[in-house]
Amino acid sequence: MLPQIPLFFAYYKVLLNAVELRQAHWFWLADLSAPDPRYILPILIIITMFLTQYITPSPAWTPTSAA
Repeated sequence: MLPQIPLFFAYYKVLLNAVELRQAHWFWLADLSAPDPRYILPILIIITMFLTQYITPSPAWTPTSAA
């Protein structure tokens, strides 16, 4: 993950300076440079996180692993 951190910072800087995102429409968002007014994206992220945790199998518990 450490080699990816500089790429994340660079991607963030590019998105901050992207003029093309201003006044651009995408589904219910009237402006991609403004925050989501209906908070739909954070709700979708929370739902997908819970679904991912539900789908991911947990490791099997054995009496020898408790020690």
